[in-house]
Order: sequence, then C-alpha cells, then structure tokens
Amino acid sequence: MAIYHLSAKIITRAKGQSVIASAAYRSAGHLHDERLNETFDYTRKGGVEHTEILAPPNAPSWVHHREALWNAVERAEKRKDAQLAREIELALPVELGKDEQIELLREFTQRSFVSKGMVVDLALHRDNPENPHAHLLLTTRDITAEGFGAKRRDWNAKAALLEWREQWAEIANAYLARAGPDIRIDHRTLEAQGLDLVPGRKIGVSLERQHRPGLPHRVADRVEEQRRIAHENGERIIADPNVALRALTHQQATFTDHDLAKFLHTRTDGAEQFRAAHLKVTTTKDLVVLGRDDRGRVRYTSREMLEIEKAMLERAGEMTARSGHGVDPRRARAVLSQHPISLEQRTAFESLTRRGDLKALVGVAGARAHRQGRRAVRHRRGESPARLRDRRPHPCEPRVRLGGPARTAHGSRCARDR
Repeated sequence: MAIYHLSAKIITRAKGQSVIASAAYRSAGHLHDERLNETFDYTRKGGVEHTEILAPPNAPSWVHHREALWNAVERAEKRKDAQLAREIELALPVELGKDEQIELLREFTQRSFVSKGMVVDLALHRDNPENPHAHLLLTTRDITAEGFGAKRRDWNAKAALLEWREQWAEIANAYLARAGPDIRIDHRTLEAQGLDLVPGRKIGVSLERQHRPGLPHRVADRVEEQRRIAHENGERIIADPNVALRALTHQQATFTDHDLAKFLHTRTDGAEQFRAAHLKVTTTKDLVVLGRDDRGRVRYTSREMLEIEKAMLERAGEMTARSGHGVDPRRARAVLSQHPISLEQRTAFESLTRRGDLKALVGVAGARAHRQGRRAVRHRRGESPARLRDRRPHPCEPRVRLGGPARTAHGSRCARDR
C-alpha cells in the first residue's frame, strides 16, 4: 500500500558534514572532496537504481557533473557552520514501476524545485521492494551562468515545506490514478485527516537491524518509542475497530486481508495484541465483505465508505441530468481550428465541451484532446460543480464514462465529504 512520507533536513558543516560525502553515499558514487582532500567511495553500495541531476536552463553545464557541482557548493560557502544543501527524502508508491517512479520524481522535482532556481541531485533507491524511496539533494543558492549567487533564505520557510508536501501528494496521486490502483496518499497530519491514531516515529534502520544487539542508544530509544506508539495505537483499534477501517479506506475504497494485516502489523505491539486487534476488526458489524476480485482475493470495505460512495453517485447522477455550463461553441471551434486531431479525439472534445454539469474524459493522460479540452475550458463562463481544471481532477471527485453510468474516480474519502 502506498504511504506518504516526505522529510527535509539540512546538510551543514555545523554537524561536521560534507556535502560531497552525502552526494557520494546517496548516488553510490566515487567523489573527491577538494576542501577536505578526501575521497568518498560508495560504489559498492547496492540498491541505487537511478541517479541524475536536474538544473534550471540558465545553469552552467558543469552542474550536471556531480563532483564539480558539490565542490562548487563547498567553495561558495565560507562559514564553518554553513548550510551546504537541503535533503528531501520521499517514499515512492510501490504500486508504480521503476520507470513510472522516475517520471514521477522528475515531474515533482521540476515543478517544486528546479522551476524555483534550485539544482537537484536525485537518487532512486530500490534496495527494499517494500520501501522504494528517493533522496533529493537541493542547492541553497541562486544559480546563474557564472555560478552560485546569493543565499535563498526564503527556501528555508515553513510555508515552502508545506507547499512541497502538498505538491508531492498531488503529483503522486495523479500518477497513481493514471496507473489504475484505487489508492491515494494524503500529506496532512493524521489529526487533520480525522484519524484517531498516534503518528509513528521514523527509526532510520531496517526492521531486521532493530532486533540486533548493540544498537546505538539514540536508535534504541527510537525503537522503544515506536513500540510504545504501536501499543497505544493497538489499544485504540481494539477499543474502536472503526479507527482501523477509517484509516484503511482513507487511502483506498476497498482492501484485502493482506492490506489489513500489513496495516495492523505496524500499529500493534507483538503477536498477542495483533491477534486481538485483527479479531476486533474482522468481526465488527461495520466491516462489509464485497466478494472476490479478479485475482481471487476477498475484498472488504466499511459501511461508512459504502454510504459515502452511494451519496457521491447520487449527486453525480443528479448533475449528469442537468444541462448547465458549457463552452461557447465559437471558442470550441476556434481551438479546434488551431490543432488537427483525429475523429475520435474530436468526438471526445465535443462531448466534453457541450452543455452539461458533469463531464469527464477517460483516456490516456496527456493526449492531445485532453490538452485542447483544458484550453477551451479556460474560457468557460461560470463555475460548474464538477468543472474541468487545468490539472488532473482530484481523486475523490465523482466522474462518469462518456455515455456510461456514473462512478467514482477513486473511492477514497475526501476532506470535503467529512
């Protein structure tokens, strides 16, 4: 199941860190630090399956060479406590393949960082199939054709981090919707999502290593704290199994036995509490058995989710029957005259732009008709409850197939429906 994780930290000399060492480790590379006159060789590190450097178009060509880039960063900083780089760590959806994960990372990186003037050193790690993740090293100064310029303190603002967190959820959800799985991630806190669970603690070491003797004290303390959190969450689930059902259906409308077990495994402490929580969830009257999917797995949902989707479908049916908002035919013809398209694309375009309060196009993301539909809709007068946006639709919005019955695009709970 896809999870949301985006964390940010600063690589700084105040902690004795070298950005050359950081870049070498994350890229599994061999880099020489000119300031320290030291070479860092991590070429034997496994699991690093893709690396690349993305930069603004005005950046000099040498920024695409990792060793030259980060040595230039070191030279630009004079203070002994200088902030050298910012690292963004991201959890990638396991439902996406490697190529899709790379495209997702590129789009997020380009939109959130490169477009603002940052150079980004990207590394995709897939050493654990259950935990694909990426490390992004970001520069902290303006970049010009001559090199690095002034320090950008505004990139340290909390508002910037909140914006990046929201953008990651938005772009990742668009890729998940394109790939097909009925799953979404949410950048908000558990409290903001209405989930009565305690947030887990990031430990930073594998589960296998957590059980080995001789852990550093700070890591052992985090492991013990996570156990206390898991125990408390387990008690909350046993007291009210709807806590688990809401959390599961918040990300996907239906789930399997495997999804439930995986969810409870990280939110209970030990086999006894796991069995007690599992029994409570599987025997509650609010659990609905839907039957077997095309892979033979039993699928479940919650009674609450069924009511939410029923209400969404009823609203979609009402909107489909109305013949409000449409695109001015003259504007639609003007757009069509500028861009040659196929008969099939024209049919879809005309269906979308004629009068009606609820329209959607089900097809390949990025198709020419989709782009033209967005251009025409920019000139639409008025506001439709299900207007087409100049971006991908929110996964919680109801949609219909052209000429078909209404259905939900995602099935997950939306904040505005709670």
